[in-house]
Amino acid sequence: MIPNRPPEDLHTLVRLLLALANCSRQSLARKTGVNPNTITNYCTGKSTPSRTMIERFARATEVSIDLVDTFLLPVIAARRLRAAGKGEGTVTDVFQRFETRMQGISRKLAESPVPLIGELEDPDKGWWPPETVRREALDLWNHLALGEEEDPEPLVERWEEFHHPGLAELLCHLSEEAASDDADRALKLASLAHRVAELVSGDPLRRQRLLGYTLLFLANCLRVAGDLPAARKKFNKGLGLWRAGEDASIFLAKWRVLDLEASLLRDERQFTAALDRIQQALDTAPAEYRGRILLKKSAVLEQMGKGAEAIQVLRDAKPLIKRKREPRLFLTHRFNFATALCLMGRFEEPERMLPRITFLANQLGMDLTNLRVKWLTGRIHAGRGRLDEAVSLLEEVRQQFTELASAWDSSLVTLELATVFLRLGRTAEVRDIANELVWVFEAQGIHVEALAALTLFCQAALQETATVDLTERMAQYLRKAQGDPNLRFKHEPKTLR
Repeated sequence: MIPNRPPEDLHTLVRLLLALANCSRQSLARKTGVNPNTITNYCTGKSTPSRTMIERFARATEVSIDLVDTFLLPVIAARRLRAAGKGEGTVTDVFQRFETRMQGISRKLAESPVPLIGELEDPDKGWWPPETVRREALDLWNHLALGEEEDPEPLVERWEEFHHPGLAELLCHLSEEAASDDADRALKLASLAHRVAELVSGDPLRRQRLLGYTLLFLANCLRVAGDLPAARKKFNKGLGLWRAGEDASIFLAKWRVLDLEASLLRDERQFTAALDRIQQALDTAPAEYRGRILLKKSAVLEQMGKGAEAIQVLRDAKPLIKRKREPRLFLTHRFNFATALCLMGRFEEPERMLPRITFLANQLGMDLTNLRVKWLTGRIHAGRGRLDEAVSLLEEVRQQFTELASAWDSSLVTLELATVFLRLGRTAEVRDIANELVWVFEAQGIHVEALAALTLFCQAALQETATVDLTERMAQYLRKAQGDPNLRFKHEPKTLR
């Protein structure tokens, strides 16, 4: 509440601001992001607005806060006292005091030299030092995240406080974190980050670097969605802006740019270049980020077919990733490690790890991650010879990926399920699940070579000539082919007897 002001004066002030601006309560609510019921309570006296809330209402109704303090509130107080028959102050007195004050301010302005723009504005405000920038950004994000509006973009557009470089960076990092479990949310966050960067004021070189940075995270969303050409185009544009602002001192981390580029190069099957960027990132990143960069390195090695080296890198990363500081990254490491061992045909250690992985995934409450943990559990059951349990879980996972229209994952889990059915001698069921893959052939993102391989599987399944060898080799092929549209499946006709 504003000091030395009776609550009833503040209730009247809110009503007066609405009247001066010819603004409804609903309109003011939209402009300020405040619940309409809260504004109604202020108007009726059920609750009293704080100083911060009064300032927000004044900005929204385009009334100077100085005018509120020096004129409107004194007039409201004078009217209240006069109506109650108390005090000597009248509205006329307030007008006379206001006029005297304005004359005094005018004389001071006339006598004072006009300051230069550089003296009025701190060029580093919002840009430096990094710890201040990021603390302010976190406060702004908490305000957005706790707001009652589902879409924060209108607030960002409306209020200059949100035109903050640190908020753009934070939104980028939140986007990257969300990408593995919620692609739509990741894209919304990255898009909002880019819009914030467009609204930011300041040094042109700094702005270019920030704009480039946000485009790189938009490119990352496109990469995760499987649109590599669009991701590369967006990334190159962002990299151009990033480099154009290279001479500007800025808080953004260069190692993150290298890390993002490594992910794109990996998916483009440019493994040597990806490993080069990863090494540069390792050389420049603070020690606390080395664990996450090593995770990326292991993923590149695994796609190169160097499973043993990938597992060793994961072992090296283990002590660098702390659960309390980075719970999602901790889970990702444990999950990737268990998966890598399974793909190498080693199931005992993953089985020991599984209870903790399951617990962590449930604790974080990420739906897609929980589904992948269920898939891992089915793989472990299959690898340990518990085929009926594997069928139950893999069938459930296949169904959910189909509902999500995730063509690659659905195809891959179908092949793994087919392998288990064949080991059980249930060839008719292999034919049934192959028939249910029809939708994949119309899905976007499945390239011609992969479709040719899946056609081969479907033909074999329908003729009941598919073998464990065929389905296992085809599953291995699909894992590699997702990022390589030119990779062909090499098969031997003898497997289709």
